[in-house]
Amino acid sequence: MKPTQEQIKEFWKWCGLHEVLASGGEYHWFEADEIISPTDDNHVPVVNLDNLFRWAVPKLSSKMAKYEVMYLLKDWIEAITIFTEDPAPALFWAIWNIKEGK
Repeated sequence: MKPTQEQIKEFWKWCGLHEVLASGGEYHWFEADEIISPTDDNHVPVVNLDNLFRWAVPKLSSKMAKYEVMYLLKDWIEAITIFTEDPAPALFWAIWNIKEGK
């Protein structure tokens, strides 16, 4: 299942990224003073493994014990090996469920 644009925006904000309206009417995403790329057609950071491991996994590490993050990643690896071809959405949903307290 693919996340909606609103879910993706909420997720990246939870990770500490900031959405800023540029002078041209487009939104840009920043981490501190660094602009985020790549973005999709709606100028939202792409849900890919690079971005997830850059922003979401460290956020988890600050909220959970290291061994809990290790078990999450172990379960994710097992799940993608068995059930999915694209690992990025699977990791997104695994982290989303923790963010939502599920």
